[in-house]
Formats: sequence, C-alpha cells, structure tokens
Amino acid sequence: MFLKIFLHHLSIHKEFVIIKWTKFFSIH
Repeated sequence: MFLKIFLHHLSIHKEFVIIKWTKFFSIH
C-alpha cells in the first residue's frame, strides 16, 4: 500500500521535473 503511493508520487515528481526542464530549454 505504502509502496504503491510512494511510486505514484515518484512518477508524478518525475513528470514535473521533465516539464520543468522542457520549459527551461524552450526559453533558451
């Protein structure tokens, strides 16, 4: 149960990081 929530949170965080870096590179 806890592991499933943790993995779900991790995947959301990973997507957020990818979006952040995509925006960062699109600025330059």
